Amino acid sequence: MQEHQCDKAMLDLSADLAAYFGPGNDSAGHALAMRFLETMGRSPGLFISNFGNPLRDMNAAIRLLPPGYYWLIGHGRFRPQEPLGGCMVYDPEVNDPDSPDAAAKAETVNGAICMCALQMHRRHQQSRAGRA
Repeated sequence: MQEHQCDKAMLDLSADLAAYFGPGNDSAGHALAMRFLETMGRSPGLFISNFGNPLRDMNAAIRLLPPGYYWLIGHGRFRPQEPLGGCMVYDPEVNDPDSPDAAAKAETVNGAICMCALQMHRRHQQSRAGRA
């Protein structure tokens, strides 16, 4: 995936998350989950049937993060204008709390986890392209 496509997908994700978690938008949320999982290279129907919708189910969102990595998630804000959800993902071999491999804020914790997963996916794609 090209970097600008991934950045656009992350912007689309954060915009759609705001709409998705508004009242009565289940069909929009389902479409967003499908698009997000396709971006991640996952089979949307299979993933959701096995693990749940990552935008609604925190366990499903966490399953999108790379196995073996450490992660921190949080809900809250220091300033009124900040989003409520946050996530940071760390490489266990580096183990430096000041250097996360991915970090994101979103209106929901699940949204932040999904954005970190997308960042990690982009990093993996770039490292694979560099080896080719």
